[in-house]
Amino acid sequence: MFAIGAALFALGAILSLIPALAAYCSLSNERGNLVFFVGAVPFTTFTLLGAIAFLAGALLLLPEAAVNETSSD
Repeated sequence: MFAIGAALFALGAILSLIPALAAYCSLSNERGNLVFFVGAVPFTTFTLLGAIAFLAGALLLLPEAAVNETSSD
């Protein structure tokens, strides 16, 4: 899902930066912006979920790391 969102996000950015390409694809500015927005939602959502999962894993491992450091002394 992240990859699909990233691809749509990138496509929307390209369409907004190159209006001639959007015109060639018969897309209005509003439709190009819609592609950008539709891609941004899953891209941002799954990036946030990945960050939360990373932090949750780091917090779960943190007490174990602290115990291992003190026991090796």
